[in-house]
Amino acid sequence: MNKLIGLISVLLVFTIIGCLNRNGEIDNGLVSKIITTKTYDAKIEFDSLVIGKPQTWLGYDETIGEDYSWSRKHFDKYNNLILEEKIRTKPNGEDEYETDKKYEYYNFEKGALESVYDHWRNEREEIIRNESDDVLEIRKYEEDSLIEKSIINTINDSIKEVKSFKQNGLSSTITYIFNKINGENKTTFYKNEMIGSLETIKYKYSFTGDLIKEISEKYDEGKLVRKSSVDYSDFVNDKPCLIISENYDIEERFFTRRNDDPSTDEVIRPHPFTRDTIYKTFDSYGNLKSFRKKSIDLDVDGKEIDKDFLDQFVEGLSGANSFELDYSYNDHDDWIKLILTNGKGDKYIVIRDIEYK
Repeated sequence: MNKLIGLISVLLVFTIIGCLNRNGEIDNGLVSKIITTKTYDAKIEFDSLVIGKPQTWLGYDETIGEDYSWSRKHFDKYNNLILEEKIRTKPNGEDEYETDKKYEYYNFEKGALESVYDHWRNEREEIIRNESDDVLEIRKYEEDSLIEKSIINTINDSIKEVKSFKQNGLSSTITYIFNKINGENKTTFYKNEMIGSLETIKYKYSFTGDLIKEISEKYDEGKLVRKSSVDYSDFVNDKPCLIISENYDIEERFFTRRNDDPSTDEVIRPHPFTRDTIYKTFDSYGNLKSFRKKSIDLDVDGKEIDKDFLDQFVEGLSGANSFELDYSYNDHDDWIKLILTNGKGDKYIVIRDIEYK
């Protein structure tokens, strides 16, 4: 239960996030590692794959869980990110600073954030904690003006209440309720009292503590409107290699207009059922090596919808149905070169220069 509550606190911090100027300094004594990342197109020359043009549009990829943007990141000995600098290459080939984001911590060992300063957005976020490092309040500033804040009230071990405010007053109230059922089975309730919605998520764990199933149900004004489930299996080093997710919207409301009649009619219809099956493999270092996704949609009559046509819209990696990852490692077991190939055959080379302090 404490892990779930802690996860909610982390999500709240990064959901609301948001300066330091270029003169902002960090304590270099805290820095244990600096990673400079650059991504390029890959091109073939004779029998070799070589670096092509810089690709600065590739950023954080949710599927892989890595950031491929051009950046210089400073980490402390606990692997906390303390400074992130965005960089680009000038026509003469030299690196040029663009902007940065600075992270400060109450507790480095626990990774408990205190503040985030975002130069690009000119925003600052402060996280107020108690002596146990639990989040009590999150404040977001634009320049020096407070624009948002959230107050987290822990009612008991099972209930958290989050009230969010904007300058014109209360914007939402969300209640999180955690129940523990049958040992390792857990249920989490998310209730947004401002819009009358309720979501429940049931978690099922194996005897070894691995999450093996999630069942989510969303209600609107007391009526079930969406249901989904995710099954995790074929674990390798605590990482699931087979993930099957199923989604179904109970109904979808939309409006139609008849000729020039300005009136509209509300029509209710079932939304197509979807099933995604994801296959993953990992290398001996625990990094993702391959990804395959098979998606099936069913129309209202239960017929399969061919989704292959979607491939022509795929750009980059996150939307691809498959990709391969080939890493090269240094003596510290950190990867320093990566060749990415997506399902269309597009290849990218990611270079990481790592400086150890």
